[in-house]
Amino acid sequence: MASNNKLSLGVFLLIVSMTFPFLFLGAGCAKPEPFEEQPREEAPRKADSTLVLGYEEDSLLYLPLYVARQKNFFAGEKLHLEIQKYASTQEAVEGVLSGKYDLILLGAELGFFLHQQEQAGKLVYLAPCTIQNGWALLSRPQKGDGNKAPGQNETSAQNEVPEQHNTKAQNEMPAQNGTPGQNRPAEQQREAFNWAATKGKVILGTRIGDFSQIVLEKTLREQGLRPLVDVHIINNLPPALRVGTYQSGTAQFFLATEPATSFLEQEGMGEMAVSLHEYTGPMLTSVISVAKEKIPLEGEKYQRFLNAYARALDWIEQSGPDELAMTVKACFPELKEKALIRGIARYKNLGCWPQEAVIEEKMLQKLHAFLLEAKELKAPLAPRAVKELSAPPLVPPAEKD
Repeated sequence: MASNNKLSLGVFLLIVSMTFPFLFLGAGCAKPEPFEEQPREEAPRKADSTLVLGYEEDSLLYLPLYVARQKNFFAGEKLHLEIQKYASTQEAVEGVLSGKYDLILLGAELGFFLHQQEQAGKLVYLAPCTIQNGWALLSRPQKGDGNKAPGQNETSAQNEVPEQHNTKAQNEMPAQNGTPGQNRPAEQQREAFNWAATKGKVILGTRIGDFSQIVLEKTLREQGLRPLVDVHIINNLPPALRVGTYQSGTAQFFLATEPATSFLEQEGMGEMAVSLHEYTGPMLTSVISVAKEKIPLEGEKYQRFLNAYARALDWIEQSGPDELAMTVKACFPELKEKALIRGIARYKNLGCWPQEAVIEEKMLQKLHAFLLEAKELKAPLAPRAVKELSAPPLVPPAEKD
């Protein structure tokens, strides 16, 4: 028994050591000090100039927030944004309702689930963060081209395709769920991933109820595979331990976002098998939410947040991956620049980030239809209930510089 305990402790320490770089990916960016002109004790901030945002993990999906902080767009609106990590969605919701957080960054599916649980009207979506599915399924590298698993034949040229700015036409493409390859630009086409390769294997997924996990399980069912029966899925790990667990040898497949995908590829520990975007098309996947009751009280401050956030979206649209990587590299200090550029280029080509800080009703309607199709909602929401998930514009949009 003592031997087994030592072995378990050894494996745990190995996972933690491998995970260490990702525990602090956002550390350099998360600290508020670089955005203060003077030490806090000499120039304490007024309470009405500070907003606290809760988020779960560092990911390039949330690039607009990193850019807004690093480019001092919040400071330009006389705002100080503090960011804090939360441990669970429940903690996030309780935190924003109790006043611990002024805003929370989370999956766009949550508002629908709260409505289903008869907790409608407590949270509203203030702004979109991602409007594309940025999750990918990674597989273990195969030795020799002849032994390559189906769907694991993406070349570096395909990973680094010429930049394509996300246009409104691209963002309004109809989803073609379950049809591999039809949601990709022609230059990114490759042989369809054979989902039969996952049968009898282990996928290191995300938490039950997360959008990425919903897409994964829905896709498996559409491919004739039963989640948790034909394919084992690990869905109980906190985000901070997921990369290290995969590095330690657990699971044959890994559900990941950038920059974890590019990091694992660069380290020779993973290969992109398939992008889950192929099974959803454009989709509102993450949002910045607030407590509905605070909007009348803090509307002016939230508008200043939106002004800064909109500037970041505009700057992302006009900048290339190299410049964006230089801007946010302090947020990912342990990541090599090449992997950071590659991850940003992938998402920029995909059109992950919105062009405007506005949630259109059709985005909510499409997500609603997807959740119904995935059988994550027991019954449809009334059209008015779907519309009211998003906060109405606070004031007319501010003019850009």
